[in-house]
Amino acid sequence: MKKYATHLALVATSLLSAFNASCAAPPRQNPQYSQAVTPIRGAQWNKGDRVPSQYQSSRYTVTDWRHRNLPPPARGLRWVRNDSDQYVLTNRRGTISHVVRRGDHPDTHRWARGERVPYEYRGGSYVVTDWQERRLRRPYPGYHWVRVNNQFLMIVIATGIIERMILDGQ
Repeated sequence: MKKYATHLALVATSLLSAFNASCAAPPRQNPQYSQAVTPIRGAQWNKGDRVPSQYQSSRYTVTDWRHRNLPPPARGLRWVRNDSDQYVLTNRRGTISHVVRRGDHPDTHRWARGERVPYEYRGGSYVVTDWQERRLRRPYPGYHWVRVNNQFLMIVIATGIIERMILDGQ
């Protein structure tokens, strides 16, 4: 009889633990990793379009609009950048009211340190070989100077990332 009671207690304990395990809440997933955002390469937006929800995060908000020669956003609007180098002015719902494409105003673009120079400006006739005559600093190893419009940019040769920039005539 004692064996039977012990055996019954073991079965009851194992059934109870199995029941508790099946009723336990599923493990929580971090929403940051469970909903991966894939950038839309080559997306072209137009006035009146609605910006996809992934671009409404602060990651794509342009806060340095002055350096990018964009007009100040009106109240309730903000500048958003997509992965095709477009800048769009949107409202809170994501409706586009103005679009600026890279190259629309190439002469007025002010480059910033850390920005990536497009591939077409990294070599050829844009490379400055007479940097001494132009009173520019000797480029670091792996860097060279390029001239884009009225600006001299010291860039990483491999990536096009800007290390220094100087306006022509300064």
